[in-house]
Amino acid sequence: MSDKILSMARQWLSDHKNEMISDLKDFVRIRSVSRADLAEDGAPFGAECRNMLNYALLRGEKYGFQTLNADGYYGKIMFGDDDHSIGMIAHLDVVPEGVNWIHPPYEGVVEGDFLFGRGASDNKGSAIACLYVMRMIKEMNLPVKHGLRLILGCSEETGMQDMDAYNAREKASVVTLVPDAAFPVNYAQKGSLTAHAQIELGEDVLSFDGGEVDNMVPPVAECVLNKEFDCVQKALVDKNLLSEKIELVLKNAKPCVVAHGVASHAASPENGVSAIHMLADAILEAGIVKGQSEKALSAIRFISQGFYGEHAGVACEDEDTGKTTMVIGIARTHEDRVEVHADCRLSIKANLDKDTKNMTRAMENAGFTVTLMETTKPVYIPKDHPMVTALQNAYREITGDDAPAYTMGGGTYSRCLKNAITFGLGMRAFSARPENLPQGHGSAHAPDEYQNITALFESTLVFLSSVLKLDKII
Repeated sequence: MSDKILSMARQWLSDHKNEMISDLKDFVRIRSVSRADLAEDGAPFGAECRNMLNYALLRGEKYGFQTLNADGYYGKIMFGDDDHSIGMIAHLDVVPEGVNWIHPPYEGVVEGDFLFGRGASDNKGSAIACLYVMRMIKEMNLPVKHGLRLILGCSEETGMQDMDAYNAREKASVVTLVPDAAFPVNYAQKGSLTAHAQIELGEDVLSFDGGEVDNMVPPVAECVLNKEFDCVQKALVDKNLLSEKIELVLKNAKPCVVAHGVASHAASPENGVSAIHMLADAILEAGIVKGQSEKALSAIRFISQGFYGEHAGVACEDEDTGKTTMVIGIARTHEDRVEVHADCRLSIKANLDKDTKNMTRAMENAGFTVTLMETTKPVYIPKDHPMVTALQNAYREITGDDAPAYTMGGGTYSRCLKNAITFGLGMRAFSARPENLPQGHGSAHAPDEYQNITALFESTLVFLSSVLKLDKII
């Protein structure tokens, strides 16, 4: 990107700063948790995602672009030749807000250089940045030979079923940028293993529920017991287990033990504390349950221990992507059984067939019945690929940062799309946190998720440069 275009782009962004912040605030204010179980006509992932998608497409139309709503599965905002387009993709669905927020999760509060709210960084900030890249190219009359396509997904956080519909209906863009990580280029992503398993709860446990989505260390879990409240209280007190992290409450006139952990993305579980594991461990240590109920909680405690899968036989490590990680993100009661969901991010050297067999064996030996076992292959792009080089150069041109291409455990839409490259929008240079924000707050999937506004503007410039460079070489 020439110095003249860069100067023009910086001035354009400066002139539209307040408008861009306002658009992001409007996006954040719409709760959009993907819920396939609440599907309606035109809303396969629930009414919230439909409302968010409709609003985003209306914003695209406001800025003079063509739009398409693919029956609520995904949307497109288009400029120019869509059959020969450079694509950008962002997801509009968010994980549930959870608990312990300091700032309201759906108001888009701005304090200093930070905008707080669920989805501000994961991934609505990226949707706004991509939309504004399209606006700059259109309104500054920058010459491009390819069309531009912004794809808006609605179930990235819950399995990426939106991309099944997209791939069935759409011709792939010549390249699609996936701004759902950090700059510079992400050249490798771990594979994944998803497992669901059930076990009978027994007579002493009425329900055991924890977590909000598969891909998050569960911050809260609760167990309702078929016991007298005083007996449960005495057992917990005798073992000195009651605290801010483990509490006892009444729920429907029954004793309910509640555990409070620390949320974290399943790709970096070491930053979290599993409430599911804490809860099972506390009840077992207190000696409250016997028989099948003790077996069920022992199975839950076993399978939810640690974050690197040694106990399940899936541990692995490589130089590029590091260790395999494993999180039990969900525990849900269904009648007299509890179902747990395992989310594993597999090292690129992992053997998917072996890990599937080992996970099945570990769960069955613990007493579970396995109901689902799925894997996805890792993503890998050679670091010397011309498009990787072009994107690295675009990042360096705007930031002056020589950081190398990197790998990660998180899974993005790159897993599902042809010719897709995960790139940005997280800025390594903007690592300062908001003042007085507690640890465990601020990141994606955590309370008080935030977007650094200056970083968002710089990221938008990087993306503009990236699109212009790719336009010349593909």
